[in-house]
Amino acid sequence: MSFVLEDEGQIVSRLTGSISFNGLHIELFITDSNTRGKGYGTEIFKFVEELAREKGCHYIVLETMSFNAPRFYINRGFEIIKKVDNTPIEGESFYLMFKSLR
Repeated sequence: MSFVLEDEGQIVSRLTGSISFNGLHIELFITDSNTRGKGYGTEIFKFVEELAREKGCHYIVLETMSFNAPRFYINRGFEIIKKVDNTPIEGESFYLMFKSLR
């Protein structure tokens, strides 16, 4: 599945993912750097989370990097399941994150 959020004809946020068994795996989530902090990411994320619940998902899982604002996900109820330091490059970290929908 793939969703975009537009403002005045411009794509400001996009989220892609897939549902497998009873979980949603978010594969790509991006908000235009010029519109960050305006709530667009939160808006599309809430929509997709509600859709996942409607589809019977019990959880959402995603991967992110330290330079991709993991705090955004933590503020939305995600837990860090695994953190790998110095990956993908020295000084950065990889995160595996999980959110229960139950």
